[in-house]
Amino acid sequence: MCTLASKVILVNILILLIVSCDRDADVDSEDLHDGSAGADGDMDADADTDVDAGTDAGVICKPLEKYCEDNKVKLCRVDGKAIVDFQICSENEYCDETSIECKEKVCEPGMPTCLQDYAHVCNDAGTGFVASYTDCKLENKVCENGDCITAPDNVVDELGGNSTVFSGADRMRGMVILCDRDRILTEIEFYLNFTGSETLQWVVYESPPPPVDNLDDYIKILDQEIKIKGEGEAYYSSGPVSVKLKEWRRYAIGVAFKNKVSYYSGDGNRQTYAGQAIMPVKTGPLPLPEDLTESEFNWLGDNIYMMRITTDAPEIE
Repeated sequence: MCTLASKVILVNILILLIVSCDRDADVDSEDLHDGSAGADGDMDADADTDVDAGTDAGVICKPLEKYCEDNKVKLCRVDGKAIVDFQICSENEYCDETSIECKEKVCEPGMPTCLQDYAHVCNDAGTGFVASYTDCKLENKVCENGDCITAPDNVVDELGGNSTVFSGADRMRGMVILCDRDRILTEIEFYLNFTGSETLQWVVYESPPPPVDNLDDYIKILDQEIKIKGEGEAYYSSGPVSVKLKEWRRYAIGVAFKNKVSYYSGDGNRQTYAGQAIMPVKTGPLPLPEDLTESEFNWLGDNIYMMRITTDAPEIE
């Protein structure tokens, strides 16, 4: 015979069984295929753990990835669900596929151009040159505006300016020219200021031919003295010289003086028909050695000594 206490216990057992069944029913097969945890905490083996771009997840690109398109740098948003313009290249720029950034065009698209004395044609994107080119030097010519032309004679190039004045004695001053074509140096002029009689020593030092490990050793190839009466501030000339300037070599070109002379420099033109002035020469005392090193030049920053050089076309060999 069941007592009241027994009946109460049976009712509680039934309630517990019903609750347990309801909990088991909540974890169905659909939940497992969605990649949710089963009763033992493991993921279903058939669940797809990769994100399928462009599907229900809405991901269309790799988050924060950049690439070039339509001359723009495109950027995938951090959530991978949108692409935005990160950088818009200007008309004078192109989107570089390697660095993924806007860079200045190398040349005008489709136009003839020069690289030293090689006549090239720019590619359609302005990022470089087409494969074929013409070596103007084979015809003893130079390249100008993308065409091979006869090399001119008697070209006078002025360097630097007179914004700064220096004075001193027992020294040599000049500029180093890095030649990008063969030329013949026919005259050197330096802007000086002095009065009275002075012996000006005109010199040219030449670097070794490339390729070498050390371009510091310059050998003197011109040493010409001219005694002249100073007439104040003016250009003073070496008179006629004949020095062959060779492509890819450096030449220290300048003047030395024993007594006090004023000389000038300024942030002016660096380019000559033979090549570019890359640094000043500043050495002394006299007498000048037969060879120099760049460590003896004592760089003068951006200033360029005021001087002129005159060059001719090289002779046909």
